[in-house]
Amino acid sequence: MKKTIIKALFIVAILLVANNAYAQDIGKKRLDQIEQTVEKMGEVMQLDEKKKTEVLELKKIAELKLKQVSQDHDKGTDEFKEARKKVQRNYQLALKKICSKEQINAWRAYQKANKKTA
Repeated sequence: MKKTIIKALFIVAILLVANNAYAQDIGKKRLDQIEQTVEKMGEVMQLDEKKKTEVLELKKIAELKLKQVSQDHDKGTDEFKEARKKVQRNYQLALKKICSKEQINAWRAYQKANKKTA
């Protein structure tokens, strides 16, 4: 019993540290935006909590990779553009493994309907 409690506390501590690391690497404001987007995705796509958590982690990882791309390449270069496309492609492929085609189509339709015009 005592070992189980210690293990649970250890796992919670690891998750808190990992989440804090995300917040520091990504930035609090951007992390909040990601979380809001995932909440909206959950509503539109009718995701359960498990899938919302998976999508949130996926978006955090993609954001960290995009940040790394910005650090590794000069903005506007072909290498920069190609690296960003690769991150986005990988994100879309991973999203397709988490969500159904209908869910993804629902999200795309929502995005298209709510696109802000300049």
